[in-house]
This record gives sequence, C-alpha cells and structure tokens, in this order.
Amino acid sequence: MSEFIQLARQQCARVAPMWPLAESIAVNPCWFFTDKPVERVSAIWKYVSDIDLVMDRAFYRQQLLQGHLDEQMLPTDATKCLSEPQRLPRWFNVTDIVDQLQARQRKMLWKDEVVLQISQFCGLHTEFPERFVDESQPDNGLYRGWLTVVREDKGIATLMAESQLPDYFDPLPDDIDALFHMLADDWLRHYSEDALNYYLFALLIDVLGWSSALRYRDWDPSAPHHNIEPVLS
Repeated sequence: MSEFIQLARQQCARVAPMWPLAESIAVNPCWFFTDKPVERVSAIWKYVSDIDLVMDRAFYRQQLLQGHLDEQMLPTDATKCLSEPQRLPRWFNVTDIVDQLQARQRKMLWKDEVVLQISQFCGLHTEFPERFVDESQPDNGLYRGWLTVVREDKGIATLMAESQLPDYFDPLPDDIDALFHMLADDWLRHYSEDALNYYLFALLIDVLGWSSALRYRDWDPSAPHHNIEPVLS
C-alpha cells in the first residue's frame, strides 16, 4: 500500500460516522480526535475549514472585562494573549485560490459548484445504488459512477464558462486505486506529509455531511468497505 493511500485512509478514519436518526444518537464530529488536546483539535479545524470549536479571543476578552472571568484563575500569560489581536493562518484548497483570483461576475464560486456537484451525485448514488453497481470492484462503484456522470455532464462547463473542462476528466483513471497512485506520484514528490494531511482532511470537511454518512456505512459489515474514500477521490 502506498504512503499516499495510507495517509488518505488515516484522514478518512478521522471522520465521525453519522448514525441513523432512528437511533437517536448524536455523534460528536471530533470523536476520533480524542487522542489530541482540545486546543490542538480546535486549531486543526479552524485552520482547514474555518470552523470554530471554541470562542475567539474577543469573546473571552469581553468576558474578562465584564468580570465574568476571574483573572486570578487564568494562566499567567492568558491575559496578555487576550490583549493581543488574533492572527490565525488558514488552509486554502485549490478552489479557494481560484475563487480569489478569478473575476466571478455571473459565475458561482468554484468551491460552491464542486460541493454542489459532489453532493448531488452522492444523493443520486444513494437513491439509486443499483445504477452504479460494479460487481468486479464493489469499493469502486461510487467513484466510477461519479466519473461516468461528470464526463457526460456539460452543465458544469456551461455554468462556470469553462468550455474545456470536460477534457480534464477524460484522462482520469477508471479505477480509484489507480487514481490514488497517480496522485501519490505527484503529491509525495512535491509536498510534505503535513500539507497532504491538511489537504485531505480539508476536502472531507467540505462535504462533511456525505463524508459522515458514508463513513457510517464502513461500520456495516454487509456493506462494501472504504465507502468514504471515493468521496475523497
């Protein structure tokens, strides 16, 4: 197994499953981060997705000024930290960068379009799974089904005014393992393991609802394994 696939599966394993509503069980999305301190987990989620797990400094500074927090109970350097402006780095996916560089005018954001397209296909695949059965490779059905649909879907190119877009889907391999090996050849040569981990997790967070739903299927012994990996692909 390549290092890339190992890292991809590690990040997939970080996604908490979405349990059926009938079970009335609420699963904390940070369930599989309990091996890390809360401040580290909060920093990761803020960095990759701009999701706040804790309040920002301004909130605690206000609480301190209003007397709701006892300064004597805070760590020595906490008061100083609260008085300084909060400057946090952000991870940007390719779609985020393109959206900043391109003039949008009548086009929707690339990030919104990618999330919409993936979400719509996941819904189609969930509603009509029999249309995408790949008996020879049961773990490959979601990815291959998506690739088949997106190669024929001219709506994305029209909506985003990118007429050459369909040409980029044709060279993609039909097999998900072949895709991961192709990505590994590029990524592992040019980027650090930390950068790759952040990138993979950021992609999963962008479609967290479907990531969580498909992660649950990995807990079903009767379902094909690695259901979440095609979403990452």
